[in-house]
Amino acid sequence: MLSVPVQDSAEFLHLFSLGCRPSVVPMSLSLALGTFLATLTGSLLIFRRLFLPAPGRFLLISLPYSHFVELARWSLKLNPNDESAYDEIKFPIGPHSLFVPIFRLLFGGTDDSSSLPGYSSSVPFSLWQLQPRFLRKLMGLPFTVDSNGKSYSDSWSHLEIANLTIEDDFKFLLDDILGPAVRQVAYNEIFASNMQFYREIQPGVTPQRGMWFLMFIHDIFEKLFKVTSVMRSLMALNDEQVSMSSERIIEVFQKCNEILARHQYLGSGSGSDTFGGADLAFSALAAWAVLPPNLGDPEIPSHLLKEKHFGPKFVAFRSRLRSHKAFQHVLHCYKIHRP
Repeated sequence: MLSVPVQDSAEFLHLFSLGCRPSVVPMSLSLALGTFLATLTGSLLIFRRLFLPAPGRFLLISLPYSHFVELARWSLKLNPNDESAYDEIKFPIGPHSLFVPIFRLLFGGTDDSSSLPGYSSSVPFSLWQLQPRFLRKLMGLPFTVDSNGKSYSDSWSHLEIANLTIEDDFKFLLDDILGPAVRQVAYNEIFASNMQFYREIQPGVTPQRGMWFLMFIHDIFEKLFKVTSVMRSLMALNDEQVSMSSERIIEVFQKCNEILARHQYLGSGSGSDTFGGADLAFSALAAWAVLPPNLGDPEIPSHLLKEKHFGPKFVAFRSRLRSHKAFQHVLHCYKIHRP
């Protein structure tokens, strides 16, 4: 048995008692907490610096198939300084909830003026709306940061990069009605009718495209938490809601028909002879209902944008839209104005 000299034992007990005194313990905890916070702050600053784009470039954080991301991507491609001056980090649904909040907190991207994922006053209530607004902001996409650390927190702020504007009333029409309605129709196809289609437009399907590990994380999420099933429930993706959203899309197309009957373009929202912010926004947000061949280019493979990859109800709905002038307008804008 190991013995300790009496003198040494007394000294040990004295030192131990000092460490346990109330005045010493808070000091130790404060030092540990301070060290932790300093290390965390330093790590975040390093992380921020690593992802800050090179001078003159932008970094877009995205879900590659999102039509709101398409609005941002198109705006970046119309950057008058350089249409290719951006890089895109693409996340699958699920893993994005782990990484996107980091980017938003690092670059101050918690403010936005658009409808948040799954929310719209025009779409009937779904469980998705029960999430705290702040959490939905943290996970909202698209999100872009420039080389100076300036953030573009929602789709509409990206129009500034392209030097385009949109009237508030028209933005509300797209943001509160068209965008959420198309989201329900399109995501119903992506999450339900064609899971291979969903996988092929995700990032990292081959190592050459990089970040393949995100798809690995997605598969883990899917196996453990049934992410796509949860998303369908949260976003009320069912036949009844999709049918209602389809009618709302047609109503917006009819309103755009009226403007396009008098003008060549939508302009900022009231009509114009030149391409404007409303044309870009309407075309991007309506694109999943129209299926222009260069939708999401180069992130979405064009061969997937054929009707044969979609369900019969979607094909019938698209046939109804085809007779609208606004339908042809989307195709025209993608052909002429989408780089």
